[in-house]
Amino acid sequence: MPKTTCLYKNVTIQKYYQTQTTKENTTKDISVIKISDYDVYCAFRRAQANAAGRGYRLPQDWGSFKEKMAKQNSEWLYKATVYFNTTYSNIDLDGFMSCGFELWKGFTYKHFCDRRVLELYIQKDKIKKRKLESTHVEITNSFKFIEEYLTNKPHRSGYSQLQNFCKFREGEVRNIISIYNRGKIDTMTIMYCLVHRYLIMTDDERTLMPYISQRYRELSENLKSVMEFIKEEELKLNE
Repeated sequence: MPKTTCLYKNVTIQKYYQTQTTKENTTKDISVIKISDYDVYCAFRRAQANAAGRGYRLPQDWGSFKEKMAKQNSEWLYKATVYFNTTYSNIDLDGFMSCGFELWKGFTYKHFCDRRVLELYIQKDKIKKRKLESTHVEITNSFKFIEEYLTNKPHRSGYSQLQNFCKFREGEVRNIISIYNRGKIDTMTIMYCLVHRYLIMTDDERTLMPYISQRYRELSENLKSVMEFIKEEELKLNE
């Protein structure tokens, strides 16, 4: 695998996000960057607040705030801004900063360049991508089951196929609940139905799905990463 050198330390690290580096992107003018030093600072403050479990404030006058910064902190911030706009422009700032606080409670400007932060980020990013791929497979299999289930079933006018699927019931409980509990559809697919209000659970139905009921907020946040993928699956189901 090709290697590259960190822009502001003589540290060699695995090149992860780009297969090659050109003169153009390594000498990019800081005046035309996509990510500003303010963006980097905001991501740092967000991660700091999350790690400490408290709120945070941002400077109202960024220019004035920078002038008052310690010279070394200002230099580290500048170098990090160049870093996030060139060799590793695909890094998620919030995720990167969170990794910093996992490594040090007192994570600050001087650590922005530390290779250990990047290594942890890469490790976590690989795990995240593998998990996302696995979730995509689960969603695809869920929609295959739904498509087969709806074969020869009556279709209610004015409803999409997925909405129609959520309407079938046995007694007072919707079929989708028991289907989910049997492992025929995945958690993100049923969360999609709940968030879009295709499925509005009764109190009795909630007791049948304690995992979702107890983790609804967390699962709703996780749904964001696969929302577009599920929308595409829903469109294909309606074809």
